[in-house]
Amino acid sequence: WMRNILWDASCGYVVIDQSSDTFLVLVRSLKLKWLNSGSRKLFDTHLLPAEGTSIPEVVESGRGAGKLLDAMEIGISGTSTSEHEMQLNVRGTYRSYVWSLTPYHDSKGALAGLICIGQDVTSSRQAQQEASHAARLVAMGEMTTSIAHEINQPLAIIRLAAGGLLRRVLKCLESGESLDTIWVKEKIERIDNQVNRAATITD
Repeated sequence: WMRNILWDASCGYVVIDQSSDTFLVLVRSLKLKWLNSGSRKLFDTHLLPAEGTSIPEVVESGRGAGKLLDAMEIGISGTSTSEHEMQLNVRGTYRSYVWSLTPYHDSKGALAGLICIGQDVTSSRQAQQEASHAARLVAMGEMTTSIAHEINQPLAIIRLAAGGLLRRVLKCLESGESLDTIWVKEKIERIDNQVNRAATITD
């Protein structure tokens, strides 16, 4: 049905031709048989794509070009594939495309070429990345708040124990009375325990 729409000079042909998505029809040698106006934005490089142009000549070099051409080679062998996502170099800017590749046959049933439909999903992928980044920031904020709360508890105990110890030492120094070493030992042990607790939280 796709082939009939592509070659029909009716409204369906016009819709496909003016679509923002990329529609290509290739013959078995990976040369262009037809492309819509949306394709020209992707392949409008130093070599204007036209009927008979070899696709490898108009795909700009970059990390996604080889992947696209490999997928087309598989498709041209007769295997229908979809959801090929890759980044393509479009006049110096990388954009994300998802491709569906469908072989088509001539009137005698012989494999004639490949119908390629590419959709620019750059905006949606950027939105997903931004949402994921925002979610990570929220998670980090919650984790930071939780850690701060947990560490503040042993710090408060350390502050109380150290403050009480300091007051007792100063009082003994001023009055000349002896310092209760057992009480001092208990306070220092309590401080040490809370330091270990805080270290466990950060670990």
